[in-house]
Amino acid sequence: QRLLFVGRLGWRKGLFRLLDALARLPGDVTLDLVGEGPLEADLRAHAERLSLGSRVHFHGFLPHPDVILAHRAADLFVNPADYETGPLTLLEAMALGTPLVTTATGLARELGEEARLVLAERTPEALAHVIATCLATPDQAAARARLARRTVERQLGWDRMVDQLADMIAQPLRQAA
Repeated sequence: QRLLFVGRLGWRKGLFRLLDALARLPGDVTLDLVGEGPLEADLRAHAERLSLGSRVHFHGFLPHPDVILAHRAADLFVNPADYETGPLTLLEAMALGTPLVTTATGLARELGEEARLVLAERTPEALAHVIATCLATPDQAAARARLARRTVERQLGWDRMVDQLADMIAQPLRQAA
């Protein structure tokens, strides 16, 4: 089974926590890390200390079509962040219909209930438990992914964004009249 993280390999992303969680999961669970950043060497070393070398795959920066392929190959997208304003990668996973687990950061708090996002506490144990539960119930994870996709389409779809932009532009004109 394949986990996927896409994003900057930097602080506040919770990536050491994700590796610690992976160490608590069965040996057939692997992790694809897509992205670059200042913590890559430290993350590689941490994975080795945890004896995860063969289970963690560092892909570096990938062009967008390859990121889409990575999503299609993944069983679960994981956002283990400490703090995020977005993250856009979460929205991308939702839009692509990738089953996902996230910590309660940024948009995840706002969209979580409506999109039926699985929110994990920020500990390796809790993250591992939620990941294991989602991997063990793929039909439920897929159903939640479909709801998440519909939420993105409804709240952030092109038509809605154009309507909101038109309303914002028209508002000052109405006030000026």
